[in-house]
Amino acid sequence: MKLLDIKDVFFTYPDGDSVRTILDHVNVTFEKGNLYAIVGSSGSGKTTFLTLIAGLDTAQEGSITFKGKDIAEIGLWEYRRNHVGMVFQSYNLIPYMTGLENVLVAMGISGKKHMKDSAYELLDSIGIEKNKANRNVRRLSGGEQQRIAIARAMANQPDIIVADEPTGNLDGETEDTIIGLFRKLASEQDKCVIVVTHSEKVAKQANVILRLHATKGTFVIEDNR
Repeated sequence: MKLLDIKDVFFTYPDGDSVRTILDHVNVTFEKGNLYAIVGSSGSGKTTFLTLIAGLDTAQEGSITFKGKDIAEIGLWEYRRNHVGMVFQSYNLIPYMTGLENVLVAMGISGKKHMKDSAYELLDSIGIEKNKANRNVRRLSGGEQQRIAIARAMANQPDIIVADEPTGNLDGETEDTIIGLFRKLASEQDKCVIVVTHSEKVAKQANVILRLHATKGTFVIEDNR
């Protein structure tokens, strides 16, 4: 079943005196239960494509539909709030808060006990025990901070999780752990996980690889399912 359907999406931006085409009438379908890797050279448009999927920007032509409804009709803010979780290379955690508090902020409720219990359970499910959940995030390792960022992205149980270079600041062993978490989210929790990466090692662990051609603005799709 199609979860996210990208049809004839076109996007350009000014490049000096000319206009550069980043996405040239792209057509891609995303389904639940799969990990997708978007790869391509620097400046090819990977992150631009991710921002469109996440509802952070709008395409100049074409449509993006979520469960059959255009995300513009849903409302980009509502779409982002209720259906998309985001993970960044630099974690983007609130630095003066604990891991627990970061997740609670994403939940929108910080005081009720049952919400705290849910947040602790969520953090524990991705390997952050209670004692670490109660530490200031600056006292945690990069891998632990990224786990908390993933928990925050999952706080409202979105169908889609998008991640922009989520392992870029991590060592090889921690990278494997984080990608393993993404694979579990897709296979065990039926999420649609879409990761932008420069790493072929990361890409090869995905169910589907989308290679963005820098000059053509189109994808070559490798289906490993």
